Amino acid sequence: MIMEALYLVWSLTLLINCNFCCCERLEPGIFNITLNMLNEANRFGVVTKNLANETDIAITVVDCVGEGKYTIEWIVGYTECNVLHFANETQYLERLFDSGGNFEITNEEDYILVQRSNASNEMDCQHDLQYLQDESGPDSFTCYPKNDVEHCKFQGGSPTLKTKPNTQLTKPLLKRSPDELTSEPPTETPTELPNGRVTRIPQPGRYWVVVRLTPRPLLPTKLQVTLTINMRNPSGYLSAFQAPLLPFYAVMCGFYSVLLIIWLVLLSLQWQNLLGIQFWIGGVMLLGLLVMAISCALFKTVDDYGVAMPGAAVVAELISCSKRSVARMLTLSVSLGHGVTRQAGIAEL
Repeated sequence: MIMEALYLVWSLTLLINCNFCCCERLEPGIFNITLNMLNEANRFGVVTKNLANETDIAITVVDCVGEGKYTIEWIVGYTECNVLHFANETQYLERLFDSGGNFEITNEEDYILVQRSNASNEMDCQHDLQYLQDESGPDSFTCYPKNDVEHCKFQGGSPTLKTKPNTQLTKPLLKRSPDELTSEPPTETPTELPNGRVTRIPQPGRYWVVVRLTPRPLLPTKLQVTLTINMRNPSGYLSAFQAPLLPFYAVMCGFYSVLLIIWLVLLSLQWQNLLGIQFWIGGVMLLGLLVMAISCALFKTVDDYGVAMPGAAVVAELISCSKRSVARMLTLSVSLGHGVTRQAGIAEL
């Protein structure tokens, strides 16, 4: 009785720890942001994601409440920091839009790639669904290095200017020479562009997108705008570092299925000499198959539709923790000799 209670407490502790400490958050591909003029901070919206190569970023106005005209400004930037923390966020974002090209580089970064909106995305609340102008192009992003200009070499061009080390640069450092423009083949335009696309990233990595709402004229107004930021690459919505997990879970589903079928065949062949622990081993395999199937379905849903399902992720993690708990209890049981032997009289029968 005491051993069973200890097993139960240990399993619950392991379950809770694994659920809250080991669960990797799945990054969605579609973000909904609501901007309003109630205070200065609500004028800005920030999202960040690890993007794959050739990812298209689209910004769409899906709802507007209020009167008058307004503009939507945006800035897309590449950062070498996987986690972004903005000190004095409102002042920093305001300075980011009004800097006129003076972008700050943190101590952890060697360079940044930045593109800001140049088109006048002036809109009104008479139409709810409105698309921002497409400003993508081979020279749309500008590179700002901190020390070495060589850091700015990336797909789509290379820097041609020599600069002194500086943490704030006001001149674009990334331009193509005429020879490069004539020697490279023209970029093929996709047959179907996403609605509201504003840019296409030049290289994979961690990107942040900042949007700002500005009423026209600059007067206090009860204005609320809902935006949708869509980040999709040619293969789907999954992040660059999470995309390989989709085929991994699919392969593991097949592996667990084959393993479970083989185990059932072996059990059917030896049905007269089975031990109780062998049924538990089959249960562990079944739990493993469920975990891989739910994880594969979860990643496939995000890859196709760009929306994560937190409930499914919690269920998959709970089943995974249960599987590990049962497997560890079976290991302890076998180590203690429980369930691995049978009585001589029963064996003779």
